[in-house]
Amino acid sequence: MSGRFAQANNLDEFWENLLHAKKSISEIPAKRWDWTAYYHPNREEAISQGKSYSKWGAFLEEFDQFDPLFFQMTPREAENIDPQERLYLEECWKALEDAGYASSKMSTELRKRTGVFGGITKQGFHLYSTETTHHFPTTSYSSMVNRVSYYLNLQGPSMPIDTMCSSAFVAIHEACEYIRNGKGSMAIAGGVNLYTHPLTYFGLTVGQLISHTSDSAAFGNGGIGFVPGEGVGAVVLKDYDQAVQDRDHIYAVIRG
Repeated sequence: MSGRFAQANNLDEFWENLLHAKKSISEIPAKRWDWTAYYHPNREEAISQGKSYSKWGAFLEEFDQFDPLFFQMTPREAENIDPQERLYLEECWKALEDAGYASSKMSTELRKRTGVFGGITKQGFHLYSTETTHHFPTTSYSSMVNRVSYYLNLQGPSMPIDTMCSSAFVAIHEACEYIRNGKGSMAIAGGVNLYTHPLTYFGLTVGQLISHTSDSAAFGNGGIGFVPGEGVGAVVLKDYDQAVQDRDHIYAVIRG
């Protein structure tokens, strides 16, 4: 498995944050956009003025850093690919590496029976296309998983999943069903979420889905909305008995 989260560039750092109950919520980083130009602390005033009453979130650091040559693509091509897609490609590659597999060493049969499932629900990167005539940024859910399959030469299904907050969970569920039903032998599954354009973040205000504080528990007692969070993660899944037979290292077993 592999993942990146707010103030945690890998799973070891994420675990340490959990152990120490570190709060990874902050104001919107200046590198993203100037939140002061879009913010009003009063909910009603913010909505009437087309602004947001929130300025909080859990944001990935260096979310836009990417080595295109490692993945055999040109820098210009990489610039037009949604950072969510680039991050998911990186984490799937690292998850497969963590599982002890190199796609170039996998048997033809295993590659044919390995699927890629990815949860994604945010648009926004394409909005930059209205701000430049030299680049054509796009967000494509299908491309996010297809690119992983293509680069790793995996020939099972490539399935993007959008069920909003549960997208990554559903992606993992679909991957498990793929294996349980005997359609495949292995799967990479996970999800990604970024706020790459201010309008994506501030759109949460229109539906009054977002919290005006940094401490709201969305479904807890007195919850008044959720605090936006970013992250990307992927796990490699196999049938338990097959994993034991193949002497894979096993982090956990999904019981249901």
